[in-house]
Amino acid sequence: MKKYKFKLEGLLKIRSFKEEICKTEMGKLQKSISECKQSIHNEFEGIRAASSAHNRLLENGMGGREAQFFPRFIQGKEANIELLKKEIIRLQQLVEEKIKELAKLRADVKVIEKLKEKDFQSFKKEEFKKQELLREESILIWQGYNKQRIKS
Repeated sequence: MKKYKFKLEGLLKIRSFKEEICKTEMGKLQKSISECKQSIHNEFEGIRAASSAHNRLLENGMGGREAQFFPRFIQGKEANIELLKKEIIRLQQLVEEKIKELAKLRADVKVIEKLKEKDFQSFKKEEFKKQELLREESILIWQGYNKQRIKS
């Protein structure tokens, strides 16, 4: 029995590889979103820590420079939080695009896999028929041999 070979195997491998690349890129985007969310959390923690430090300094008395520094520090942290939120929105849009791309790539791979499956089933039927013909021929040859042996 000869070995099965799918003619579009190379194309299937390429499309599967593209699908894997898309999944990897989507994972990297998800990781970036997670890192941005963690950065926002850290910025809020920084604001909270600075507020408690500012309150302690107010109770103990503070100089003019420290009093000027705090509002600017908070503004900087809040501006950074807004930038991070915008970055998260941008990354989420990219993830949505990747999801659509992944769906298309997956559909392409599925089509070729279905073709491969149909081709393999056809191959199996054809090989089965060939084997059946060989068996029948062998049986006929054997029967003919036995008839000649019996006559002689």
